[in-house]
Amino acid sequence: MDGYWPTVCSGDEIISIPTNIGILADEFLSSVYGQMARKFVFRRGDDVFAHVCVAMPIPGTPYFFADPWRGYYDPYFSISDQRFLVQALSAYGEWCCDQGIIGEFMRLNPVGNFLDVLGTGAGYIVDSGQLVSILPTPLSIDQYISALPKKCRYSVRSAARRLHVARVAKEQADEMYGIAHAHAVSLTRSRAQTKWFLNIDDYARLLRLPCIDIFSVYAHTQSDVVAMAVTLASGDTIQVLMLGALDNATYAGASDLLYFHIVRRALERRNTGEPIAWICFGGGHGTGSRDSLINFKMKFSLGRAERCRYLILKHNQKAIDELSSLHGHGTAPPDPSSQLKARHFPFLNVLKPIDARTLALDHLH
Repeated sequence: MDGYWPTVCSGDEIISIPTNIGILADEFLSSVYGQMARKFVFRRGDDVFAHVCVAMPIPGTPYFFADPWRGYYDPYFSISDQRFLVQALSAYGEWCCDQGIIGEFMRLNPVGNFLDVLGTGAGYIVDSGQLVSILPTPLSIDQYISALPKKCRYSVRSAARRLHVARVAKEQADEMYGIAHAHAVSLTRSRAQTKWFLNIDDYARLLRLPCIDIFSVYAHTQSDVVAMAVTLASGDTIQVLMLGALDNATYAGASDLLYFHIVRRALERRNTGEPIAWICFGGGHGTGSRDSLINFKMKFSLGRAERCRYLILKHNQKAIDELSSLHGHGTAPPDPSSQLKARHFPFLNVLKPIDARTLALDHLH
């Protein structure tokens, strides 16, 4: 039977989706997005399209705005056929309208082929934003070390004399307090929005997933976690989802060491048969090439960065126009990412979608 399943799949539907698509793992979605995340699956015969929708309530309205803020992912599609993708997106748009989801920023894999298959003639709006540091998986760790900038190699080796990196074993859930604490300190220091914070139980659930790796950093002179990172393997890409340190000055080089071990772990995964072709270190604070964070990450991607591309989906144009007419004249947000969203959805200048992980979104079914 052809059709779509706008909730978690079961039975023969889920068999059609490869198990290595980590972004579609139920526990991953519930841990990082709570009840805001829904999997939409469309099937035409044996052909499958699957997408994660993260629906955030727009305050003061009955509507939602979809914006998955962690990582960069193409929807999963089992056949490279433009007509099928157009049909799937049409069904998805109808479902979103029914659920009150009026618009979406679909943040795509910068080296994915979704837009290439969809094509320019399909009438969809595409925009580009921040640079994303992304590395083709090297042939070996020795090749990677030799290709790193000299100062970067020195930073890694220097840090290794003072710090130790360990990949947290699946049975070591008791270490999640230190992981959560190190990440929370780092997020607080950078004045991150609450949506970026997870609790200890969230980390413990993530740890159980085969697609997740959690890394902890210890100083040789103490037993507490001083830095951490979380990565997700999804399809052919390792995504660095979280990285933080208690104090960047005291534990200088911790981030360098973590990025190096993330590359090493990607090679281990590939050498055991996983199709890991890319390692995505993420973007910076802005959209320009002078951003200090993206320049730091690009040292580890050997200078490679790609523009993030967004598929702009306007599921309910009438509602978007009404909200933009009422609320689209506020002050433009300061960060480039929010400015980009507000260019297509002017009401976001005033109405900020909220983190609703603690809300029961019962009518998103």
